[in-house]
Amino acid sequence: MYRASLLGLLLSLAACREKAPERGAIQVLVKYGTYVPACIRVLARDAQGHEAQTDILRTKFQGRDAKEVRVAVFRKPDWGQELSLEVSSYSDASENGCIGDPVEVHSSDNAVKVPQEGVASFEAVLKARDDDKDTFFFLDGASHTDCDDKRDDVHPGALEKCLTDVDFDCDGRKSCQDTKCLNALCDDGNGCTVEDQCGASGVCGGQDTPCKPTSVCHRVKSGCGALNSCTDEPDPLQVNKACPREGRPDGVCRAPDGACSSFPYKPSNFDPDSIDGANLGTLDIKCNVTFDSTPGGTAPWNPPECVEAAPQGTTIVQGNGAPDAVLLPVRSVSMAGTLTLVGNRPVILAVYGDAALTHNILANGHRSGTDTVTGPGGNQSCGDRQGGAGAAGSEGGGGGGGGGGTAGAPGGRGYSNAAGGGAGNTNSGGPVPLLGGCAGGKGGGSRGGQGGAGGGAIQISVAKTLSVGAWVTSSGGGGFGGKADSTGLAGGGGGGGSGGGVVLEAHRLLLSGSAVLTANGGGAGEGGGASNDGNNGGDGSRSSASVAVGGSNALNYGGDGGNGGSRSLSPEQGNPGWKFAGEGGGGGGGGGGSVGHIRLRSVTPCSIDGASVISPNTDRQCPL
Repeated sequence: MYRASLLGLLLSLAACREKAPERGAIQVLVKYGTYVPACIRVLARDAQGHEAQTDILRTKFQGRDAKEVRVAVFRKPDWGQELSLEVSSYSDASENGCIGDPVEVHSSDNAVKVPQEGVASFEAVLKARDDDKDTFFFLDGASHTDCDDKRDDVHPGALEKCLTDVDFDCDGRKSCQDTKCLNALCDDGNGCTVEDQCGASGVCGGQDTPCKPTSVCHRVKSGCGALNSCTDEPDPLQVNKACPREGRPDGVCRAPDGACSSFPYKPSNFDPDSIDGANLGTLDIKCNVTFDSTPGGTAPWNPPECVEAAPQGTTIVQGNGAPDAVLLPVRSVSMAGTLTLVGNRPVILAVYGDAALTHNILANGHRSGTDTVTGPGGNQSCGDRQGGAGAAGSEGGGGGGGGGGTAGAPGGRGYSNAAGGGAGNTNSGGPVPLLGGCAGGKGGGSRGGQGGAGGGAIQISVAKTLSVGAWVTSSGGGGFGGKADSTGLAGGGGGGGSGGGVVLEAHRLLLSGSAVLTANGGGAGEGGGASNDGNNGGDGSRSSASVAVGGSNALNYGGDGGNGGSRSLSPEQGNPGWKFAGEGGGGGGGGGGSVGHIRLRSVTPCSIDGASVISPNTDRQCPL
C-alpha cells in the first residue's frame, strides 16, 4: 500500500502493522483489468480549495497478481474534514510521475468524510482493457484506442496491410482508402484486370487482361467480354494445394467450395479456421492414458506423464439439444499406448497434419464391477432413445434396450405379467451433431438390474492423411441381471446400452487389415429367479462384429436377456420369466441395445482393406 500526505509525499506503508492514524485516513483502492496503466494519479481536495496529489508508477504497483493498487490518503490539520477524491490512469509516464492526457478519470460522487480515528474507503474500477495484450488499450468513448482488442496485429500505429479489408492502424481508413497504401498491391475484385494497385484517388485498379480466377483454388469458366464479365468455379484439381490465407501461411484449397482454409474440406461440428493450426504441437502418447472430457477437471489426462504436449480442450456448442463437445486440436499424433476416453462430453480430435492410429482408442461403455462406465458423451440428451424401465410387479419386467442406429429391443415381461420396458428409439445418425449412445432401461422391481451404459462419441478429423491400424470403438455396455427373490419379487434384467458414434474424416482415409471400427450394442441382463440371480449381459464387442450375448442360466427361472445389435443384426427382445411348479416365478429378461453409428468421410477415394472390421455397416464410399 502507499500512503500519501496531502503535500504529495509518497511513503511505503505496512497498513496491517500500523495503528489507526490519529487524524484518520482514507484508503483508496484502484482496480484494473487486462490493461495495466503506466501510471496512476490520486488527487484529493477539500471544500476550502486545498488540493494535493500523488503519482504511482507501474513499477511500484504492489498488487500485480490481484490487479489492484492501494493508496492511503492522510488529511493535514488545517484541511476540512471531508475530501473529494479523483483517480486517473495514464498510458505514459516519466521517472517523476504521470505525463500526457489521462486515459480515464474516476471521481467520488460525494465528498468522503475522514474519520477522527480509523480509515474510510473509496474504490475506483478502471474500465480500459487490453485483451489481445498488444499494450494498446480499448475504452468506449476514448480517442486513440485499440479498434480491435481481439487481434494483436490491429492497433494504432500498426503496419497497414493493403490487400485486406481491415483497418490495421485504427485510423478509420482501410486498404486503398489509407494514403499509406498508395501504389501498394491490392485487389479490385475485377477478374478482368491484373497488377492491381492503390491509386491516388483511394481506388484500387489495374490493367485490362483476359479473365483471371478469383483465387488459385478456382479456374476460369468464361472469359472477359464486352461487359468485362468474368466467371469461375472451384477447381477440383487444386484441392489440398497451398493458397494464401489472411495473415497465415497454412492455407489449402478446400473441397467442394474452393475456399482457402486450413483443412481441404469442411469437417463436421467445428470450424478449423477458428484455431491457429500453425502453432499447435504433437499429441505424443507414450503409454496407456485416459482423457476425461467432463468440464472443470484440473487434470483431465491421467496419468499426466503418459502424454506430452497435452492439448487444451476447447468447448464446442453443438446446440439443438445436443450436448457440448470438447475439441482437442493438434498438429499431429504419435501413439505408443492406448487412449481411453470417458466423461460426459463427446470428443473431437482435430489434427492439422497427418495422423496414424497405431494403438487403440476406446470410447466404449462397459461394466466395471457393480457400476457402469459410459463412453465420452454417452447417456446424454437421449430423450426417447433411452431404454424404458421394466414395470414393477410380483416379478419385474425386463428393461428395454437403448436405441441408436436402430431401435433397441423391448424387455420381456415378468412371470406374473409385469410389462417389460419399451425399446429406445432410433436417431438419424448423421455426423452432425456428434452423439453418443444411450443407456438401457432398469429392470422392474426393487431388485431389478441396472441398464447398460451407452457408448461414447469420438470424431477424428484430419487435414491430410488418416491411417487406421487399430481399434476405434464406441460400443455400448451390457445390462445387469435381476436379483433373485424366493417370495415372488424377483427383479427384471437391465436392458443393454446402445452403441455410440464414430466419425473418421480426412483428405485421405486409409484402413488397414488390422483396423477395427465398432459401435455395437450391449447384451441385456437376465431376469432374477426364485433362488438364483440373473446373469449379466455381455458388453458390446470392441474388437469384432460378434453380438454381445444376453445373460442366461439354465438353473434360473428368469427370462434370458436379449443379444445386442451388431453389424447388420438387430438387437433381440428379452424373454419372459417363467416358473417351476411349487416355486416362485422369475423376472423378465432385458432387451438388447442397438448399434450406434459409424461415418467415414474422405476427399479422395478412401482405401479400406477387406480384412478390416466395421460394425455396424456404413457407406464405404466415404462421401463428404
